[in-house]
Amino acid sequence: MLNTVIDYNIFDHFTKNAPKSPLIGSSEEYKSWLSFWDFLKQGSNVIITSANEKNTDIRNSIFVNELTTGRNKTTISLDQNNFVRPYKCKFPVKQDKQTVFFLNEPDISAQDKYRKNNGFPFGFFDDYFQAWRQIDFDNENLTLHNRKTADEKSVFSWQRFSKYLLPFTDVIIRDDFLFKRKEDIQEILGAIVNSLEKKAVQKYNLLIITNRNHFDNSFNSNLEEVYNYLTKNIFKNSRANIGIVHSSREHDRFIFFNYLQVTFGKIPDKSTIPTMVTFYPYTKPKNYSLSREILQDIKSLVNNAIQNNATAGNIQNSLLEFDRTNS
Repeated sequence: MLNTVIDYNIFDHFTKNAPKSPLIGSSEEYKSWLSFWDFLKQGSNVIITSANEKNTDIRNSIFVNELTTGRNKTTISLDQNNFVRPYKCKFPVKQDKQTVFFLNEPDISAQDKYRKNNGFPFGFFDDYFQAWRQIDFDNENLTLHNRKTADEKSVFSWQRFSKYLLPFTDVIIRDDFLFKRKEDIQEILGAIVNSLEKKAVQKYNLLIITNRNHFDNSFNSNLEEVYNYLTKNIFKNSRANIGIVHSSREHDRFIFFNYLQVTFGKIPDKSTIPTMVTFYPYTKPKNYSLSREILQDIKSLVNNAIQNNATAGNIQNSLLEFDRTNS
């Protein structure tokens, strides 16, 4: 599950400003509010902190009491000592990478530091609900494709893809044919990297799981040759620490982030446009569970590749550390 740190002041404001029922108010506004409540109640492990309100007994809140029941295997902590604001707004390396933050930080410069110093989604008192809607992909088309359609918003482009992304710390790409044609690498992988760089705020780990049996002949099935080519061409000015892993097991195409799984349909050999792209945000527990199963399989592939010396570059990636978090 995703982990959520939310300040009691924000939680209190959220619960006191619940919209009217759809019969009276806006059904869209009510649906968005309810989705956030469901996420806090059953879709995330939650820490409610009230560090700036030491005299507030959050346990007396009716909504907090409601939040502590029927959690469907998720956890909640009302002990503010479980969250310590980081020094100079920079979280330590040990911070769980699948965490979203809703902090009561009134200082604009501090808010900016939080967002620039960490690869996490943040919401603050003035914009927490907008931040939630972004994390939840609320009112977004979760499937894009290259077919002609009356709904222009569902047509895929790499520019549109990049607008879906939020700050991240780690990425995993699973694609057996990513390096099949050397002349297409810049178009396809280059487009993906450009999308990542637009949202990357710090250095990040990028692990590519691929199949050297489908490499361009010029690479001689050699992972190090591919790695060297990428570092000199595609990733020359990138924030990414890249690693490559070989697997001979065929698999679907995916991109994983701290908060999101993206599934790609077939990418034609001479086209930068996939047939279909589907987004699975982890704000929905079923999406997280699905992603976890695939990542468990990928972790076994990585371990096998390590044993067979079938890796190149930096293969460390926090998205494969799910076994130390709650499922």
